[in-house]
Amino acid sequence: MRLFVAVDLPATVKDELDRLIAALRPSIPDAKWVPRDNIHLTLSFLGEVGDERVEPIVEALRGVAASRARIATR
Repeated sequence: MRLFVAVDLPATVKDELDRLIAALRPSIPDAKWVPRDNIHLTLSFLGEVGDERVEPIVEALRGVAASRARIATR
């Protein structure tokens, strides 16, 4: 399984990025454009990970996330 650590973005940010993508799409037709609902901010690409390692990684990330302040959005 290919894993990555990412931050989901607020709907307002996704909406704005989606508008920008729509404007760029005609000028870069060969690009692989991500659907609006899949837009995110990748923090780290973990690569191929065996099934047995997924749950420990998820638990470790939950622990880190719980110990950090939430990112404020407007």
